[in-house]
Amino acid sequence: MMLDHLSSELGSGASPLDLFLEPVCRVAFASMAQGIMLVDGHGRVPLLNRQAISLLDLPYERVRDAPDYREILDIQWKSGEYGPNGEHVAPELRRMIKTAMSGRDLFGNLALYERARPNGTFLEVRTTPLPDGGLVRTYTDITERKRSEALIEFMARHDSLTGLTNRSHFLARLSEYLASGEGLCSLLLLDLDEFKAVNDTRGHQAGDLVLEEVARRIRSVSSASDTVARLGGDEFAIIQLNNFRISGSAFAERLIEAVGRPIRIGREQVEVGVSIGIAVAPSDAQNPQDLLRCADLALYRAKNSGRDGYCHFDRDVDVGWNLYVSRHERRIPLTSTDLQASAR
Repeated sequence: MMLDHLSSELGSGASPLDLFLEPVCRVAFASMAQGIMLVDGHGRVPLLNRQAISLLDLPYERVRDAPDYREILDIQWKSGEYGPNGEHVAPELRRMIKTAMSGRDLFGNLALYERARPNGTFLEVRTTPLPDGGLVRTYTDITERKRSEALIEFMARHDSLTGLTNRSHFLARLSEYLASGEGLCSLLLLDLDEFKAVNDTRGHQAGDLVLEEVARRIRSVSSASDTVARLGGDEFAIIQLNNFRISGSAFAERLIEAVGRPIRIGREQVEVGVSIGIAVAPSDAQNPQDLLRCADLALYRAKNSGRDGYCHFDRDVDVGWNLYVSRHERRIPLTSTDLQASAR
């Protein structure tokens, strides 16, 4: 713990209070959950508790005898603590470490920061300057907190049953893609066929198992750059970037084949199909609301053409588009009755 160096500095002239506090400090520093480092104004480290040594994975034999602070930084840098040439830490922190190692500015000015260690743990590092020019630095393991934050963020953006992107995050991604104006953007809306029969005859638990398996299959035939979402119920959606209608058709056929394979539920097998509506930006629409409407009209036509099919939006065929545009210009909402009538 290196308090022996402080003890020797007290010397024979130590007061009774000093002699009383010295063993108390030993117990306190040994019991702290935080790592703590004391650096004096000359850059020497007279105090480094065992928790700090453990959290930083420092070699005890090299830091037990009040090392220079730059020596500790050198050990960490050479061991890859900050990544190759410091690439695993924020630029400001990397500059501060390099400056300290050069001896120009030993402590920098970052009072509080967080960083990930190579072993996957996260540390919160707090620095308090001392009047003599030194500092006290504490290290707190915040790994569990960071994991909880990451889980909360994930749940806010993903469907709890399937793990796919949820509706709100999907719409945000779609808006971002269209606003960027970078190439083509294909939107596929998927609606399962015969899923209601599974729910009605085998219950919602079986229905959930079907949805999870369907989500897994959709992901398996999608590329890493696709955004795959569950919009709710048995409705799914996919965003593909820089796609063309011919490859969109091939992709739709792969989806239909993957979803249509039998799904085992306990000792039984069930089968569902999928109908798909496809719209492409910017040729079909240039904003999220219109593109969704185009894909929805194409999906409605696919559903009415029979199970396991797909349709591309066609402005001449999907006459509901003209009704939608007319009403949209007059700010009159399009009703489900309008859509059903226009699709006949």
